[in-house]
Amino acid sequence: MNTIDLRDLISQLIASPVETTKELINLMVPNLAHHWPLILLATITFFAIRALLQKAKQKTMPTGKRRMDRKRERAWARRSLFSSIGIALLWAAYGAIVAGQLGISVSGSTAGWLIGVFGIVLAIAAQQLVQDLMAGWHIIASDQFGVGDFVDVGFNFSGTVISVGLRTTRLKAEDGSVVHLRHSNVWKVMNRTQGAGRLLIDVVCSPLDEHPVSPDDLDRWEKATVDSLVGLRRTLRGVADVEMRKSPTEVSVSEVAQVVPLLIPSLSHETLTDMRAVATADISPAEDGTDILQKALDRASVETPVLKEIEPLGLVSAEVSTATLRFRVRLLDGANRTYAASLVRRRIFDALWAHGVSAGFMDPPNGTVIN
Repeated sequence: MNTIDLRDLISQLIASPVETTKELINLMVPNLAHHWPLILLATITFFAIRALLQKAKQKTMPTGKRRMDRKRERAWARRSLFSSIGIALLWAAYGAIVAGQLGISVSGSTAGWLIGVFGIVLAIAAQQLVQDLMAGWHIIASDQFGVGDFVDVGFNFSGTVISVGLRTTRLKAEDGSVVHLRHSNVWKVMNRTQGAGRLLIDVVCSPLDEHPVSPDDLDRWEKATVDSLVGLRRTLRGVADVEMRKSPTEVSVSEVAQVVPLLIPSLSHETLTDMRAVATADISPAEDGTDILQKALDRASVETPVLKEIEPLGLVSAEVSTATLRFRVRLLDGANRTYAASLVRRRIFDALWAHGVSAGFMDPPNGTVIN
Protein backbone atom coordinates (compact mmCIF):
# COMPACT_ATOMS: atom_id res chain seq x y z
CA MET A 1 0.00 0.00 0.00
CA ASN A 2 1.40 3.39 -1.03
CA THR A 3 1.66 5.84 1.86
CA ILE A 4 2.71 9.40 2.47
CA ASP A 5 3.92 10.93 5.73
CA LEU A 6 1.56 13.48 7.22
CA ARG A 7 4.31 16.06 7.67
CA ASP A 8 5.35 15.73 4.00
CA LEU A 9 1.69 15.95 2.99
CA ILE A 10 1.24 19.25 4.86
CA SER A 11 4.40 20.67 3.27
CA GLN A 12 3.25 19.66 -0.21
CA LEU A 13 -0.23 21.11 0.35
CA ILE A 14 1.32 24.44 1.29
CA ALA A 15 3.61 24.40 -1.74
CA SER A 16 1.16 23.14 -4.39
CA PRO A 17 -2.33 22.60 -3.01
CA VAL A 18 -4.12 21.66 -6.25
CA GLU A 19 -1.67 19.00 -7.47
CA THR A 20 -1.21 17.58 -3.98
CA THR A 21 -4.99 17.30 -3.52
CA LYS A 22 -5.32 15.33 -6.76
CA GLU A 23 -2.48 12.99 -5.72
CA LEU A 24 -4.06 12.58 -2.29
CA ILE A 25 -7.41 11.60 -3.82
CA ASN A 26 -5.69 9.11 -6.11
CA LEU A 27 -3.96 7.66 -3.04
CA MET A 28 -6.98 7.49 -0.75
CA VAL A 29 -9.67 6.13 -3.09
CA PRO A 30 -8.00 2.73 -3.73
CA ASN A 31 -7.11 2.39 -0.07
CA LEU A 32 -10.69 3.21 0.94
CA ALA A 33 -12.05 0.57 -1.46
CA HIS A 34 -9.62 -2.02 -0.09
CA HIS A 35 -9.76 -1.22 3.65
CA TRP A 36 -13.35 -0.02 4.10
CA PRO A 37 -14.31 -2.87 6.51
CA LEU A 38 -11.54 -1.85 8.93
CA ILE A 39 -12.46 1.83 8.62
CA LEU A 40 -16.13 1.00 9.25
CA LEU A 41 -15.22 -1.09 12.30
CA ALA A 42 -13.02 1.71 13.64
CA THR A 43 -15.85 4.21 13.11
CA ILE A 44 -18.42 2.06 14.92
CA THR A 45 -15.99 1.43 17.78
CA PHE A 46 -15.19 5.14 18.02
CA PHE A 47 -18.82 6.25 18.31
CA ALA A 48 -19.63 3.45 20.77
CA ILE A 49 -16.79 4.42 23.12
CA ARG A 50 -17.65 8.11 22.71
CA ALA A 51 -21.25 7.41 23.67
CA LEU A 52 -20.09 5.52 26.78
CA LEU A 53 -17.86 8.42 27.82
CA GLN A 54 -20.69 10.90 27.39
CA LYS A 55 -23.06 8.66 29.32
CA ALA A 56 -20.54 8.39 32.14
CA LYS A 57 -20.33 12.20 32.19
CA GLN A 58 -24.11 12.58 32.38
CA LYS A 59 -24.54 9.87 34.99
CA THR A 60 -23.76 12.29 37.82
CA MET A 61 -25.06 15.44 36.12
CA PRO A 62 -26.52 17.71 38.86
CA THR A 63 -30.23 18.35 39.01
CA GLY A 64 -30.03 21.91 40.31
CA LYS A 65 -31.34 21.17 43.79
CA ARG A 66 -29.72 22.63 46.85
CA ARG A 67 -27.16 21.19 49.27
CA MET A 68 -28.11 17.58 48.67
CA ASP A 69 -26.55 17.83 45.17
CA ARG A 70 -23.24 19.37 46.19
CA LYS A 71 -21.26 16.11 46.08
CA ARG A 72 -22.96 15.21 42.82
CA GLU A 73 -21.98 18.62 41.38
CA ARG A 74 -18.31 18.13 42.23
CA ALA A 75 -18.30 14.54 40.95
CA TRP A 76 -19.91 15.69 37.70
CA ALA A 77 -17.31 18.43 37.20
CA ARG A 78 -14.40 16.02 37.72
CA ARG A 79 -15.99 13.40 35.51
CA SER A 80 -16.66 16.04 32.88
CA LEU A 81 -12.96 16.92 32.75
CA PHE A 82 -11.80 13.31 32.45
CA SER A 83 -14.50 12.58 29.89
CA SER A 84 -13.43 15.55 27.76
CA ILE A 85 -9.80 14.44 27.89
CA GLY A 86 -10.83 10.89 27.01
CA ILE A 87 -12.90 12.05 24.03
CA ALA A 88 -10.00 14.19 22.77
CA LEU A 89 -7.61 11.22 22.96
CA LEU A 90 -10.23 9.04 21.29
CA TRP A 91 -10.51 11.49 18.40
CA ALA A 92 -6.72 11.46 18.00
CA ALA A 93 -6.57 7.66 17.98
CA TYR A 94 -9.48 7.39 15.56
CA GLY A 95 -7.93 9.94 13.22
CA ALA A 96 -4.58 8.14 13.26
CA ILE A 97 -6.18 4.76 12.51
CA VAL A 98 -8.34 6.04 9.65
CA ALA A 99 -5.50 8.09 8.20
CA GLY A 100 -3.23 5.04 8.29
CA GLN A 101 -5.77 2.93 6.44
CA LEU A 102 -6.15 5.65 3.79
CA GLY A 103 -2.39 5.79 3.21
CA ILE A 104 -1.41 8.74 5.41
CA SER A 105 1.21 7.63 7.92
CA VAL A 106 2.22 9.36 11.12
CA SER A 107 5.85 8.67 12.06
CA GLY A 108 7.38 9.28 15.46
CA SER A 109 9.06 12.50 14.33
CA THR A 110 5.78 13.72 12.79
CA ALA A 111 3.89 12.98 15.99
CA GLY A 112 6.44 14.97 17.99
CA TRP A 113 6.20 17.82 15.50
CA LEU A 114 2.39 17.83 15.76
CA ILE A 115 2.50 17.88 19.54
CA GLY A 116 4.92 20.81 19.45
CA VAL A 117 2.75 22.76 17.02
CA PHE A 118 -0.37 21.98 19.03
CA GLY A 119 1.35 23.12 22.24
CA ILE A 120 2.32 26.46 20.69
CA VAL A 121 -1.18 27.03 19.31
CA LEU A 122 -2.73 26.09 22.66
CA ALA A 123 -0.39 28.40 24.56
CA ILE A 124 -1.23 31.35 22.31
CA ALA A 125 -4.88 30.87 21.38
CA ALA A 126 -6.26 29.02 24.40
CA GLN A 127 -4.35 30.68 27.22
CA GLN A 128 -7.51 32.08 28.82
CA LEU A 129 -9.32 28.76 28.46
CA VAL A 130 -6.49 26.90 30.19
CA GLN A 131 -6.47 29.46 33.00
CA ASP A 132 -10.22 29.01 33.47
CA LEU A 133 -9.92 25.21 33.51
CA MET A 134 -7.01 25.17 35.95
CA ALA A 135 -8.75 27.66 38.24
CA GLY A 136 -11.96 25.63 38.03
CA TRP A 137 -10.15 22.43 38.93
CA HIS A 138 -8.59 24.16 41.95
CA ILE A 139 -11.98 25.51 43.09
CA ILE A 140 -13.59 22.07 42.83
CA ALA A 141 -10.68 20.21 44.45
CA SER A 142 -10.45 22.63 47.39
CA ASP A 143 -14.27 22.85 47.76
CA GLN A 144 -14.25 26.64 47.95
CA PHE A 145 -17.96 26.77 47.19
CA GLY A 146 -20.70 24.53 45.85
CA VAL A 147 -24.34 24.48 44.78
CA GLY A 148 -26.54 26.35 47.25
CA ASP A 149 -23.73 28.43 48.80
CA PHE A 150 -24.22 32.18 49.09
CA VAL A 151 -20.94 33.80 48.04
CA ASP A 152 -19.46 37.26 47.58
CA VAL A 153 -17.03 37.23 44.64
CA GLY A 154 -15.98 40.87 44.66
CA PHE A 155 -16.97 43.53 42.13
CA ASN A 156 -19.74 44.40 44.66
CA PHE A 157 -21.58 41.26 43.59
CA SER A 158 -22.96 38.36 45.61
CA GLY A 159 -25.38 35.55 44.85
CA THR A 160 -26.34 31.93 45.29
CA VAL A 161 -24.35 29.31 43.40
CA ILE A 162 -26.63 27.33 41.08
CA SER A 163 -23.96 25.37 39.17
CA VAL A 164 -20.20 24.87 39.19
CA GLY A 165 -18.57 23.80 35.94
CA LEU A 166 -14.96 23.43 34.90
CA ARG A 167 -14.72 26.80 33.16
CA THR A 168 -17.53 28.90 34.66
CA THR A 169 -19.79 29.17 37.68
CA ARG A 170 -23.37 30.38 37.51
CA LEU A 171 -24.64 32.62 40.31
CA LYS A 172 -28.20 33.75 40.92
CA ALA A 173 -28.49 37.27 42.31
CA GLU A 174 -31.16 38.37 44.77
CA ASP A 175 -33.12 40.00 41.94
CA GLY A 176 -33.28 36.66 40.10
CA SER A 177 -30.72 37.48 37.40
CA VAL A 178 -28.14 34.81 36.51
CA VAL A 179 -24.44 35.68 36.15
CA HIS A 180 -21.88 33.47 34.40
CA LEU A 181 -18.53 33.94 36.15
CA ARG A 182 -15.27 32.75 34.57
CA HIS A 183 -13.09 30.97 37.11
CA SER A 184 -9.95 32.87 36.14
CA ASN A 185 -11.71 36.03 37.37
CA VAL A 186 -12.41 34.53 40.80
CA TRP A 187 -9.51 35.73 42.90
CA LYS A 188 -11.30 36.34 46.20
CA VAL A 189 -14.39 34.52 47.47
CA MET A 190 -16.28 35.14 50.70
CA ASN A 191 -18.46 32.09 51.34
CA ARG A 192 -21.26 33.13 53.66
CA THR A 193 -22.58 29.58 53.94
CA GLN A 194 -19.62 27.36 54.74
CA GLY A 195 -18.84 27.24 58.42
CA ALA A 196 -21.46 29.84 59.32
CA GLY A 197 -23.08 27.68 61.98
CA ARG A 198 -24.67 30.39 64.13
CA LEU A 199 -26.34 33.80 64.20
CA LEU A 200 -26.12 36.51 66.83
CA ILE A 201 -29.05 38.92 66.66
CA ASP A 202 -29.68 42.11 68.64
CA VAL A 203 -33.37 43.05 68.71
CA VAL A 204 -34.27 46.65 69.60
CA CYS A 205 -37.75 46.54 71.15
CA SER A 206 -39.90 49.68 71.30
CA PRO A 207 -43.50 49.55 72.63
CA LEU A 208 -45.95 51.07 70.18
CA ASP A 209 -47.64 53.04 73.01
CA GLU A 210 -44.20 54.24 74.20
CA HIS A 211 -44.76 53.17 77.79
CA PRO A 212 -41.72 52.66 80.05
CA VAL A 213 -40.15 49.23 79.72
CA SER A 214 -40.57 46.97 82.77
CA PRO A 215 -38.91 43.65 83.67
CA ASP A 216 -42.22 41.91 82.92
CA ASP A 217 -42.14 43.40 79.41
CA LEU A 218 -38.65 42.01 78.85
CA ASP A 219 -39.69 38.53 79.97
CA ARG A 220 -42.81 38.63 77.79
CA TRP A 221 -40.95 39.85 74.70
CA GLU A 222 -38.17 37.33 75.18
CA LYS A 223 -40.65 34.47 75.50
CA ALA A 224 -42.60 35.63 72.41
CA THR A 225 -39.39 35.77 70.38
CA VAL A 226 -38.21 32.33 71.46
CA ASP A 227 -41.64 30.80 70.83
CA SER A 228 -41.77 32.32 67.34
CA LEU A 229 -38.31 30.97 66.47
CA VAL A 230 -39.20 27.51 67.79
CA GLY A 231 -42.22 27.58 65.46
CA LEU A 232 -39.99 28.71 62.59
CA ARG A 233 -37.64 25.81 63.32
CA ARG A 234 -40.51 23.32 63.02
CA THR A 235 -41.69 24.94 59.78
CA LEU A 236 -38.22 24.84 58.19
CA ARG A 237 -37.93 21.19 59.12
CA GLY A 238 -41.21 20.71 57.31
CA VAL A 239 -39.72 22.41 54.22
CA ALA A 240 -36.75 20.04 54.43
CA ASP A 241 -39.16 17.10 54.61
CA VAL A 242 -40.90 18.30 51.44
CA GLU A 243 -37.53 18.66 49.69
CA MET A 244 -36.80 15.04 50.54
CA ARG A 245 -40.13 13.96 49.00
CA LYS A 246 -41.75 13.36 52.39
CA SER A 247 -44.83 14.80 54.02
CA PRO A 248 -44.10 17.25 56.87
CA THR A 249 -44.13 15.52 60.25
CA GLU A 250 -44.09 18.44 62.73
CA VAL A 251 -46.25 21.01 60.92
CA SER A 252 -49.04 21.10 58.37
CA VAL A 253 -48.52 21.58 54.64
CA SER A 254 -50.25 24.98 54.85
CA GLU A 255 -47.67 26.20 57.40
CA VAL A 256 -44.86 25.13 55.06
CA ALA A 257 -46.52 27.00 52.19
CA GLN A 258 -46.45 30.22 54.21
CA VAL A 259 -42.66 30.23 54.50
CA VAL A 260 -41.74 29.02 50.98
CA PRO A 261 -42.31 32.47 49.34
CA LEU A 262 -39.85 33.92 51.88
CA LEU A 263 -37.25 31.31 50.91
CA ILE A 264 -37.74 31.91 47.17
CA PRO A 265 -38.35 35.64 46.53
CA SER A 266 -38.33 35.20 42.73
CA LEU A 267 -41.39 32.95 42.51
CA SER A 268 -43.64 33.51 39.51
CA HIS A 269 -47.14 34.93 39.94
CA GLU A 270 -48.65 31.54 39.11
CA THR A 271 -46.53 29.78 41.74
CA LEU A 272 -47.34 32.43 44.35
CA THR A 273 -51.03 31.87 43.66
CA ASP A 274 -50.52 28.14 44.22
CA MET A 275 -48.67 28.86 47.49
CA ARG A 276 -51.53 31.00 48.76
CA ALA A 277 -54.01 28.27 47.84
CA VAL A 278 -52.01 25.69 49.80
CA ALA A 279 -51.49 28.06 52.73
CA THR A 280 -55.24 28.67 53.03
CA ALA A 281 -56.14 25.04 52.24
CA ASP A 282 -58.04 26.37 49.22
CA ILE A 283 -57.20 23.50 46.87
CA SER A 284 -59.34 20.80 45.34
CA PRO A 285 -59.35 17.32 46.90
CA ALA A 286 -57.66 15.96 43.79
CA GLU A 287 -54.65 18.25 44.32
CA ASP A 288 -51.81 17.44 46.70
CA GLY A 289 -50.32 20.45 48.46
CA THR A 290 -47.05 18.59 49.00
CA ASP A 291 -46.64 18.06 45.24
CA ILE A 292 -47.23 21.78 44.60
CA LEU A 293 -44.57 22.68 47.16
CA GLN A 294 -42.11 20.16 45.73
CA LYS A 295 -42.45 21.63 42.24
CA ALA A 296 -41.78 25.14 43.57
CA LEU A 297 -38.72 24.01 45.53
CA ASP A 298 -37.38 21.98 42.60
CA ARG A 299 -37.37 25.12 40.45
CA ALA A 300 -35.49 27.08 43.11
CA SER A 301 -31.76 27.24 43.66
CA VAL A 302 -31.56 28.18 47.34
CA GLU A 303 -30.88 26.00 50.31
CA THR A 304 -33.36 25.73 53.15
CA PRO A 305 -31.66 26.82 56.38
CA VAL A 306 -32.45 24.61 59.37
CA LEU A 307 -32.35 26.01 62.90
CA LYS A 308 -30.90 23.75 65.59
CA GLU A 309 -31.00 25.77 68.81
CA ILE A 310 -32.46 29.09 69.94
CA GLU A 311 -30.93 30.65 73.03
CA PRO A 312 -31.83 34.01 74.62
CA LEU A 313 -28.76 35.85 75.90
CA GLY A 314 -30.63 38.50 77.88
CA LEU A 315 -30.65 42.27 77.99
CA VAL A 316 -27.91 44.19 76.17
CA SER A 317 -29.01 47.75 76.85
CA ALA A 318 -32.13 49.63 77.97
CA GLU A 319 -33.57 53.11 78.03
CA VAL A 320 -36.90 54.44 79.21
CA SER A 321 -39.02 53.15 76.33
CA THR A 322 -36.62 50.88 74.41
CA ALA A 323 -34.65 47.77 75.21
CA THR A 324 -32.18 45.67 73.23
CA LEU A 325 -32.33 41.88 73.62
CA ARG A 326 -29.75 39.49 72.23
CA PHE A 327 -30.43 36.01 70.87
CA ARG A 328 -28.16 33.27 69.56
CA VAL A 329 -29.42 30.89 66.89
CA ARG A 330 -27.41 27.82 65.94
CA LEU A 331 -27.83 26.56 62.38
CA LEU A 332 -27.41 23.20 60.75
CA ASP A 333 -23.84 22.91 59.44
CA GLY A 334 -23.57 24.46 55.98
CA ALA A 335 -26.88 26.34 56.23
CA ASN A 336 -27.23 29.55 54.24
CA ARG A 337 -26.62 32.26 56.83
CA THR A 338 -28.08 35.06 54.72
CA TYR A 339 -31.44 33.36 54.20
CA ALA A 340 -31.53 32.21 57.82
CA ALA A 341 -30.97 35.75 59.13
CA SER A 342 -33.70 37.13 56.86
CA LEU A 343 -36.23 34.53 57.95
CA VAL A 344 -35.38 34.87 61.65
CA ARG A 345 -35.71 38.65 61.61
CA ARG A 346 -39.00 38.50 59.72
CA ARG A 347 -40.44 36.01 62.22
CA ILE A 348 -39.23 38.02 65.23
CA PHE A 349 -40.71 41.24 63.83
CA ASP A 350 -44.12 39.61 63.23
CA ALA A 351 -44.17 38.01 66.69
CA LEU A 352 -43.30 41.21 68.57
CA TRP A 353 -45.65 43.32 66.46
CA ALA A 354 -48.49 41.04 67.58
CA HIS A 355 -47.52 41.98 71.16
CA GLY A 356 -47.63 45.71 70.45
CA VAL A 357 -43.86 46.09 70.00
CA SER A 358 -41.91 47.48 67.06
CA ALA A 359 -38.71 45.50 66.48
CA GLY A 360 -35.51 46.82 64.94
CA PHE A 361 -32.31 44.91 64.37
CA MET A 362 -28.66 45.74 64.86
CA ASP A 363 -25.50 43.83 64.08
CA PRO A 364 -23.50 42.97 67.21
CA PRO A 365 -20.43 45.20 67.75
CA ASN A 366 -17.20 44.14 66.04
CA GLY A 367 -15.27 41.70 68.16
CA THR A 368 -18.35 40.10 69.70
CA VAL A 369 -17.61 36.39 70.08
CA ILE A 370 -20.31 33.90 69.04
CA ASN A 371 -19.76 30.77 71.11
